[in-house]
Amino acid sequence: MWMENGWVKTNETVWDCEVISIDSTDVSSDSDVSIAADADVSADAASSSDVATASVCSPNGESCALTMCCAEVGSKCYKKNDHWSSCNQTCEPNSMWTADGWVTTNETVWDCEEIRLPCSPNGASCALSQCCADPDAKCYKKNDYWFACNQTCDPNSMWTEDGWVKTDEAVWDCGEHIIDESEDSQNLWDWLLRLLSR
Repeated sequence: MWMENGWVKTNETVWDCEVISIDSTDVSSDSDVSIAADADVSADAASSSDVATASVCSPNGESCALTMCCAEVGSKCYKKNDHWSSCNQTCEPNSMWTADGWVTTNETVWDCEEIRLPCSPNGASCALSQCCADPDAKCYKKNDYWFACNQTCDPNSMWTEDGWVKTDEAVWDCGEHIIDESEDSQNLWDWLLRLLSR
């Protein structure tokens, strides 16, 4: 279990340890990609294998049809057509990329629908989806490396085998997480990008 001073051994099973990371070379175009950034670890202890999401978010200009998320803060995954979606800061339906850069055309080139990850179920990470499938739940911050969908957030609650238990110390930050509108989001993305560069 990850505690304030690092990893500690417990007498109970805390991790399932099933590998859920996605090898992008094995993902077909019609796959239902559902991804969670479930890394309850310090930045120094983390590696790219710890965070399934880190290796799959697309850089600007590259296809995000499968990843449905963008590595750069402020970028969104926009649909061009049924075969291509791309990470860009904005989307203009009549723009076309040429050797001279973006040019405006007389015809519609981009669909410009925003492609997003599916909303996260309760208890799952919502760091990248930024939304919760349960309309009564919100995406709450635990720390800089974990955000989860829950109906409420109590700073002194910890999830155990027996459910939520009260602790003497604060476990959750409990700030509501919206990536594009908070300073914490920049910290999360900086951390993810550091993992990508390793």
